[in-house]
Amino acid sequence: MNQNNNDTLNKEGELYVKLGNLMRKKRTEDGRKTVETILNLNIPTAEKVQKITDFDATSHIGSNLYLLRKKSFSGEAAAENDKTALSDIDENTSIDNEKIINDTLASKGIFTPVIVKENRKKIQKFPKRRSYLFFLVSEFFRIIKFTCNSSVLRYKYFLPDIKLSRNIERFFSENIKKTADELAQVMHYISETGWMTLEKFEYNLLMEFRALCEKISAITGEPSRGGESGMLIRIRRVEKYFLVCHYRENYPEKILSLVEKTLKGNSRYSLKIKEIKDMIAFLLYTQPDNLSLQAIIVAFNIIESRTYLVLDDLINRNRGEIISNFEFNAHTDVAENIKEAIHKNIDNLNCKLDEKRRILKIKFFMKLNESGGYDFSILNSAAAGIITEDLIPVMPNVALFGYAMIKCYLVLFEELLLKPVTFSDHEPALLFDGDFFQAEHVELQNIFNRMEKLSKQNNCLQITSERLDQHLKNKLTIVNRTKLEIETIQDIDRFSSLMYNVGHRLSVIYMNKNIAPDTNNDAVVTADHANKPGNELPFIVNKIVSQHIFSGKSVAEAIYLLISISYMAAYYFRNQKICLLLDNIVKIKKEIDDIMAQLKRLADPLHYEKIEQIKSNSEKEN
Repeated sequence: MNQNNNDTLNKEGELYVKLGNLMRKKRTEDGRKTVETILNLNIPTAEKVQKITDFDATSHIGSNLYLLRKKSFSGEAAAENDKTALSDIDENTSIDNEKIINDTLASKGIFTPVIVKENRKKIQKFPKRRSYLFFLVSEFFRIIKFTCNSSVLRYKYFLPDIKLSRNIERFFSENIKKTADELAQVMHYISETGWMTLEKFEYNLLMEFRALCEKISAITGEPSRGGESGMLIRIRRVEKYFLVCHYRENYPEKILSLVEKTLKGNSRYSLKIKEIKDMIAFLLYTQPDNLSLQAIIVAFNIIESRTYLVLDDLINRNRGEIISNFEFNAHTDVAENIKEAIHKNIDNLNCKLDEKRRILKIKFFMKLNESGGYDFSILNSAAAGIITEDLIPVMPNVALFGYAMIKCYLVLFEELLLKPVTFSDHEPALLFDGDFFQAEHVELQNIFNRMEKLSKQNNCLQITSERLDQHLKNKLTIVNRTKLEIETIQDIDRFSSLMYNVGHRLSVIYMNKNIAPDTNNDAVVTADHANKPGNELPFIVNKIVSQHIFSGKSVAEAIYLLISISYMAAYYFRNQKICLLLDNIVKIKKEIDDIMAQLKRLADPLHYEKIEQIKSNSEKEN
């Protein structure tokens, strides 16, 4: 016993050393507050150490995420994100970690803003400017053919040359700018709501198109030089945004379908979807008369390079992915909404995992048949040595079976929980303090007395399990019930509730105790330490001598058996608490899967991986 005490003290001492080291660790202000909250919780030291360790692991991921984001922002966005900078980041270590994270994620098909930003630097091709002689011999007549089919360029034969058409600047201002202005409003709405339904890649692709619209609006609204040189400066500022929207050949079509998907069902825009799609097509595609943004961009590059070109000649499509699927590229206020949605989903996940845990803890004690249904034969076995008749024939009539079952249960309850238990290798002893189950015993005895009295009034009363369920769910009116039936069902309901409560109390004790076969303890369970983890059940390895179902069982096995009988009977007699839990397991599993799908869509992969790990650990605990 002294050796056990010394081992316990040594383990406790090690935990306090670990806790002290964790408390001295440098953290942000928010991190310190979180750790203080954990320290103030009324939980064992080991759990505090584990919770702080888990929090630090999450914070480490957060630090790396901060660096990933910091490198992908500039200007105002960088200033906003710098406000939340983590002061305790080791830059050299974190940069190495960032590269590892980037490479690992990229190998899994996930592209961070850092990788995307790097890839995007070289997507634009700049065709070499040809000599005037080469232009005359090889390109001039090809370009003439292009100008004949469009209104973008004009040419002259005397001193051969090509220039931008005179009406292009007006066309740009009156048509392209006007279209971009209208679409910018639509894309602003999508930026605020699209994250609720779209995947990260889909949302970010639309945000690239939004950036194109806003860039066009901003450029045509600022003072600049007129003429071809002024127009060239404007086009150069728009050009890269336009090329991003054409980086993959299917991007324009994706933009059209995603806008339709996002706006469908919205009262403000649903009737204008076709008009909006036509405007998007006007900005992104060539038009029949070739007067379009695409034609203008290609025309400028033709003038610059003195070479006949098409759009594909301006895009380097082998630079890797340029649209991030790592996180939503949203403005600060929208990002906060996304973060809030993630937190709400995590809260919902915790609630559903708690429900699932409660159900699985009950199912641990439930006996199943070969087909996976509940096997109620244990209730018939429980009557061995108490009732001589076979109970299986009367089981369909819950009125008769309920009376027989409470009679059996009362005997087993008193034998194991109230009276000294007889052992094969130990003198009789109590397992539980005399007052521990006293209240339940009094109620159980009262229910038995009432049911015995009712059974003498009418032993022919027929109540099926289905009718009992209808009664308990208040689906039958008063006129459909007799007084005897109502009173009988009320007592069956009380009995089933009592069995559920006893089963629950015993299961908490059973789960909390250390029931390793090489340990034993002779201290009775009291209310003071019943729910404390680590306390041993008394006489757990001793074999019980009994004329009933507990015969030859160890104390641990007998308590497990009584819990099983309690839960199985409570479910059979349609106790609403246990029925609601057990009947909802499929629904809860689906809800958990749906929440995880939402979190996978909303959270970045690093945070989702952590959430998935926490969920997995939670399920392993069961």
